[in-house]
Amino acid sequence: ISQSRVRRQQARQNTCKRIAPFRVRLKALQAETHDARGMRAVGELPGADYDPSAITCKNLWGYCESQASVSISPRMFDEYFLDYQIPILDRFGLNFYGCCEDLDKRLKYIRSKVKNLRIVAVSPWSNAESMASQIRGDYVYCWKQNPALIAVEKPDWDAVRKELREVFRITAEYGCRVNVLMRDVRTLAFRPENASEWARIAMEEANLYQTRRIHR
Repeated sequence: ISQSRVRRQQARQNTCKRIAPFRVRLKALQAETHDARGMRAVGELPGADYDPSAITCKNLWGYCESQASVSISPRMFDEYFLDYQIPILDRFGLNFYGCCEDLDKRLKYIRSKVKNLRIVAVSPWSNAESMASQIRGDYVYCWKQNPALIAVEKPDWDAVRKELREVFRITAEYGCRVNVLMRDVRTLAFRPENASEWARIAMEEANLYQTRRIHR
């Protein structure tokens, strides 16, 4: 084994030691079940061993992403990026993985190594159908529509609805459990009503999707 590989293995082993001193800050453990990454209300957490006076990572959601590694291959991501995140994610009760990076060719590594994986991010730059075929009903399919669509004075609402409907069609075909987000919104062209209209359309399409799931 090369010295560089030995050093990498030692670094991974030391990761938990380096992060051990950090403190978990909570507003309210059971009430704080959503943020910019969507709803995460589950029955498994905080868990049977929950002690309000001594909260541990096992009582909480873990989260990691890998946007900084988009320029390297999936195999390099696995060895040089994911392996260093695993000691952190292993500490948590349930885990959410991904942000705006395309996980299409990386998901096989993530699902084989991330314990208690529950939610996988599907970014606007991911292949929606490929991700659906891999996620299926195993995890929550957390799809984020491109915020640029509503960041203009006159959004193309037909295009917004068409994309939502197509993603819901694909995920229904593969039996996915879906969470749809609109996030990373930096501007709405001084039209905050764009967000409300997007939410209305998304709910309409989600209801159609749910009807299709029921009658499958």
